[in-house]
Amino acid sequence: MRKRPGLSKKEYAFIPLEEDVMKKSVGTGKKALILRFSIPYLLLLFVPLSMGLLTYNKSVALLGKEIETANISMLEQSKNMLDARMNEIAQIVRELKENPKIVHLQQLHKVMEGSSVYHVVETTTSLYHYSLSNNFIMDYFIVLKNSGVVLNERTAYPLQEFYNFYQFGQLTAEEWQNDYLNRFYNNAYLPTVTMVSEGKEHSVIPVIQTLGQPNNIQGAIMILLDSSKVESLLRDLHTGEGGFAYIADDNGHIITAYPHNNREYKLADALLSGERGSFETEIAGQNMVVTYNKSPKFKWTHVVAQPAQIVKENMYSYKRWTQTVMVVSLLLGAAGAILMAYRNSRPVKRLIQTIGERIGVEQSPVHDAFGMIQAGLTKLIDNNDVLHRTNAGLVERMREQASFLRFSLYERLLKGQIRSREQLDVLLQHAEVGITGDLYTVVIFDLHHYGQGLGMSTDAMKEMDVKKIAVKETIALAYGKQAHLHENEDQQIVFIVTAEGSGGDLRRQLAELLSRIQTGLISKFRLKTVIAVGDMADSLMDLPRCYEQAKQALTGHVWELDNQILWYESLPKDMLSYFYPADQEIKLINFAKAGDKEEIRNMLEELHRVNFETRQLPFYMIQMLIYDMWGTVLKLFEQVDILQDTVAEHIRLLGKEVRSVEDALHHYHAIYLYYEHVCDEMNSKKKSSNDRLIQEIKLYLDNEFKNTDLSLTLLSEKFMISEAYLSQFFKEQLGINFSDYLESRRLGYACKKLLATRQTINQISLDAGYNSANSFFKAFKRVHGMSPTEFRKHAAIASRKSFTP
Repeated sequence: MRKRPGLSKKEYAFIPLEEDVMKKSVGTGKKALILRFSIPYLLLLFVPLSMGLLTYNKSVALLGKEIETANISMLEQSKNMLDARMNEIAQIVRELKENPKIVHLQQLHKVMEGSSVYHVVETTTSLYHYSLSNNFIMDYFIVLKNSGVVLNERTAYPLQEFYNFYQFGQLTAEEWQNDYLNRFYNNAYLPTVTMVSEGKEHSVIPVIQTLGQPNNIQGAIMILLDSSKVESLLRDLHTGEGGFAYIADDNGHIITAYPHNNREYKLADALLSGERGSFETEIAGQNMVVTYNKSPKFKWTHVVAQPAQIVKENMYSYKRWTQTVMVVSLLLGAAGAILMAYRNSRPVKRLIQTIGERIGVEQSPVHDAFGMIQAGLTKLIDNNDVLHRTNAGLVERMREQASFLRFSLYERLLKGQIRSREQLDVLLQHAEVGITGDLYTVVIFDLHHYGQGLGMSTDAMKEMDVKKIAVKETIALAYGKQAHLHENEDQQIVFIVTAEGSGGDLRRQLAELLSRIQTGLISKFRLKTVIAVGDMADSLMDLPRCYEQAKQALTGHVWELDNQILWYESLPKDMLSYFYPADQEIKLINFAKAGDKEEIRNMLEELHRVNFETRQLPFYMIQMLIYDMWGTVLKLFEQVDILQDTVAEHIRLLGKEVRSVEDALHHYHAIYLYYEHVCDEMNSKKKSSNDRLIQEIKLYLDNEFKNTDLSLTLLSEKFMISEAYLSQFFKEQLGINFSDYLESRRLGYACKKLLATRQTINQISLDAGYNSANSFFKAFKRVHGMSPTEFRKHAAIASRKSFTP
C-alpha cells in the first residue's frame, strides 16, 4: 500500500476518499480544473523521487519480513514433518505398551523356562518390523526387567548379553540400567547418544516408555531413532557457512543438532519467547539471524541461525531492483503527466464519476480531481494486488496439502475415527473430496502374495511401488471417473466404490468392473492380483464395516487360484473366530465420548448380528468376545470423567463368569446400557460446555468488534478451534453466521455514531472496525438501503421536524 504523508498507520491500510473532499465545489469551474491539469508538470520530479525513497525504505522492511517469513515457513515444514513422524512413534509405543502378550510377559520372573519360552517365541514373531514403515526408526526393544530379558521382532536376549551387543556411549551396564530402566519415562526423547553395535557406531535418539507404574517399574520400551534422519531435516534449512540448527526439548536439552558436533551455541530460553519468531544477535563474534519455531504438542524448540551476510547480499540485489523501479516510475510519471495535460475536463469528469461509482462514494463536482483519481485507482490496484497475493498463496498451500488431506481423510474414514456425519461432511469439504452415491463398498487389491519370495529387500519394495502405480492407473482407466484410492498400512490398494441404483445392480456392475481391471492388469502389465470385496452399505459412515469385511474376505477364503475376486458374502458361516476388530473398539469409545447413542446402538446391533446370528461361534469364543468387550468398557471408564456411583448398576456383571449363551446375552445387554449411560452423561456435559463457550465468544466479539483484523481465523486461534467447526458451531448456537453477526455489531455502532456525533464517514468506518470507507459504504447500503450520508441527512431532517412548534 502507498502511504501518504500525514496519515496514521491505521488510515493508510486502504486509502479512502474523504467525504469532505467529495463535497467541495469546482469554484472557478472549467478553468480551475484545467489549471489543476498543469500542476503535474511541477511535480514530475518530486513525485517519482518521493515514490523512490518510500519504495527503498519499504524494501528494507519487506526484505526482513520476507526472510523471516521464509525461514519460519521452512522451520514449520521441518517441524510438521518431524511431528508427523513422532505421532507415528507415539502410536507405535501405545501399541507395544497395550500388547497383551507383552503385558503378560512383563509380569513374569522366569520367561526362559518351561512353557514361558513358547510365549517369548510367539511374542517375538508377532512383533512388527516398524522400521519398514517409518525410516526414522533404526531399531526397537522391549526390556523385561523382572525376567532380565530383552525382546524385539527378531530374537530375545538376556539383559547382560544385550548390553554386550549394544553399548550406549560411555555408560556401563549398571549405569545404563539406572538411566534407562530404573527411572520412569513417559514417551520421553533423550538426547542423541552414540550406540556401538557389532563394532559399528550409530548416532541414535532413544525414545523411552516405562512399563508399569512409577513405584513398580516392570521394564521399558526403547525405540532408537536414526539421528541422521532428523539431522537431514536441519541440513535442508540452508544454514550457510558458520550457521547452525538444533532441536531442544522443554528442559532445554539439545536432542540433535546440525552440524552434528555444534552444540555449544545453544541460545538462552529468554531469547526464544513466544511460539515462533526471528531476531538478529551476535554469536561467537558473528552477526546471526536466528529463527525459531516451537512444537506445542511435543514442546520442542526448532532453532536455525544464519549469518547476517546472507541477508545483506539479498538486500543489495533488492536495492538494485528498487533503483530500476524508481527510474521506470519517473519515466512513466513524466509520460502520464504529458498525456493528462492534453485532456479536457469532460473526459476527466466522466472518469471521476466512474471511479466514484465503482468504489461506492456519492459524487459532486470536485476541486481536487487528481487527488480523487489517484486515491481511487491506488485503492483498486492495491486491493487487487492483496487479493491476488492472498489467492496465490492459498492455492499453493492447498495444492501442497491436498494429497495429505485426502490420505488423512481416507485413513480416518476407513478406520472409523470419524464420529458423525456432520464431521465427515466438514472433512470432505475441507479436503475437496466428493463421495456421493446410493450405495458404497470397499475393495482391497492385495499384491503381497506375488512377492513373498523377494522378502522386503530394496528391489522388492521398488517392484511393489511399480505394481501399486500400475493398479491405480488401471483402476482409474476402467472406472471412468474420479476413483477414491488409498494405500493402507499393509501396502494394499483400497478402492472406495460408489454407485447409483440397487444392491443387485451394484453387485453385477462391480463384478464386471473388477473383471475389466484384472484383464487390464494382466494384458498390459502381466500383473496378477487377489481382490477382496466387502458388503454393500447405504451410508458412508458404514464404510469401516465394509473395509473390515473386505479384510476378512482376504483372510477367510482359501486362495486356490490366482486372480481371484473374494466376496465377503461368500465367506463360510461356521468361522471359528469372533468379529470385534480394533477399529470397532476405537469407534465405540469415540462415539461414546461424543455422546452419539444412535451410532452406538447401530454398532452393537451389527456386532450382535455378526457374532450371535450370522457366525456359528463355539461357546468359548462367545466368552472371549464378552470379556474383550468388557475390556473396552474398562478402557472407556478410564477416559471419561463419570462418577463411579452413577455407573455401578451398569457394570455390576463385570468380573462375573459367563457360563452360558444366556449369560453372554445378559452381559451384552449390560454393556449396551453402560454405553447409553455414558452417552447421556457426555451429552449433558457437552451442552453445558457449549453454553459457556458461546457466551465467551459473544463477550469477546462485543469487546473486539472494532478491531479491523478480527476474522473467523483470528477467533479460531483465540479459542483454539478449527475454522470449519467454529463456523458451524456459531450458526447452530446463535442461528446467524459469524460474518452477519460481526457486521450487525459494527453497523449498529456506526449508526449510533452517525446520529450522535459529527465525525466524518471515514473516521466512523475506521472506528467501527472497517478497513476502508468503501467496504463500509457497501455494507451500510446493502443493509439499510441508503448511504451513511443519506442516513445522517434523513435523521437530521426527522429530528428538526419533531422539534418544529
